[in-house]
Amino acid sequence: MQARSLLPLVVLAVVRMATAVDLAPNDELVRGQTASIVQNGTQQSMSIDQRGHANQAQAVQNGQGQSGDLSQAGWGNVASLQQVGEANNAQLSQVGIGNQMQVAQTGSGNQAMVTQSGRDNRADITQTGSGLNVSVVQSGNGNQALVRQGGR
Repeated sequence: MQARSLLPLVVLAVVRMATAVDLAPNDELVRGQTASIVQNGTQQSMSIDQRGHANQAQAVQNGQGQSGDLSQAGWGNVASLQQVGEANNAQLSQVGIGNQMQVAQTGSGNQAMVTQSGRDNRADITQTGSGLNVSVVQSGNGNQALVRQGGR
């Protein structure tokens, strides 16, 4: 019988460390973005797209068939969306520095479109009811909008 030599088995483990710094598609350094989506119910859809630095986005959807898109580009923008009910939709966009928006929709079939570009703009939108529509466009600096709608 011929002797066999046993070769030692070597296991190589590669460990990859993740960092808190990311690069955007254009190789821009991205830091400090936070995004949160909470969905309860059925058939909910929400997307958040952030580019830049220190932007914050939060979306909460309860009920059925809520949908939304939220985009942020720039620095230090803050957006909050809350939708409760059925088939509400929000299209939110921030471009610039230090913009803030808060959108709350309760009921069914409500639509909100809010666009901010520039610096230090503020929008606070509340819709309670059904079939309500709001559109707010802020461009420039230091604009403020407060909208309260109810009915149907």
